[in-house]
Amino acid sequence: MKGKKSAALAVMGAVVISTCFNAYGAWGRRDIIDHAVSVKGIMQFSSEASFSGAYLGTWWDLYSQRCSLDITAMGDNQFRVNINWSGGAYSGTEWTMTAQYDNATGYLNYQDGREVVYEYNDMGARQDQVVYADGSGRFYISNGYLYWIDEKEHSGDACYFEKDNSSPASGEAYNGNSLYVEGCDISITLRNAPSTNAAEITQIPVYTAVNFIGSADNGFSQVSYNGQTGYVLSAYLDTYEPQVYTGVKCTVTNCRTSITLRTSASANAKEIVQIPLGATVDYIESSVNGFYLVNYNGKIGYAKSDYLAFQ
Repeated sequence: MKGKKSAALAVMGAVVISTCFNAYGAWGRRDIIDHAVSVKGIMQFSSEASFSGAYLGTWWDLYSQRCSLDITAMGDNQFRVNINWSGGAYSGTEWTMTAQYDNATGYLNYQDGREVVYEYNDMGARQDQVVYADGSGRFYISNGYLYWIDEKEHSGDACYFEKDNSSPASGEAYNGNSLYVEGCDISITLRNAPSTNAAEITQIPVYTAVNFIGSADNGFSQVSYNGQTGYVLSAYLDTYEPQVYTGVKCTVTNCRTSITLRTSASANAKEIVQIPLGATVDYIESSVNGFYLVNYNGKIGYAKSDYLAFQ
């Protein structure tokens, strides 16, 4: 059995060239492309994604029923895209790329696409074969569906992806829902207008939940945080709650009555709340300037490590 799998891996690059080509029975490659052109007749126009956060989440290919696509924010309007096509219980194909949101067109464009064919051997170990690492293309949204334009091998020509409504948030349908700050090192800026030149209201620490109000111009979203409403870059918002629980706890010590939980790793950062002497916080990670990122009663922020003792 192992020998057969190894032989299969050697030829999978030739067999599983396309996510959406292999699952269609009698359809040929030219038929698929012709069909895709008819479906994507509007591809030369701007995407419906008026803000970058519209792409966030998990999407499922309705055509093949065997392909999923996950998009997560990295910051600076960049996104990590992972596409997985299932070839069965033991094999499949993955594409990964870093995509940049284009404010003018609404596209996610990429130049670093990487295709990997994989299978699991009898011991459960995964074996990878890199097909290429120089792919380029784009993603766009039309009529509520996400489309993939693969300039390297046309792997996505027949795909059209529908968002998994049980996961990611984007657009006005998610008003009132929580989104989470991710893709930054320490914090992001809540501003009084949807512009990077707008005045700062406060900093919002990484991993913190905000209340999504609606999409705005210039790649911003309107959110509320800690009783304040403003605008943040949508690229730093994700719909999945980050798994930041480490199991490590600290006790507040070496102070008179309390210490300050702040919005950023700076003694000048704004206060979120006071943490009383003797209180317990959940340690998340070490930061700069002698601060720890911690969670105190559901509020995430930065506290001086000098006043925290590991339990």
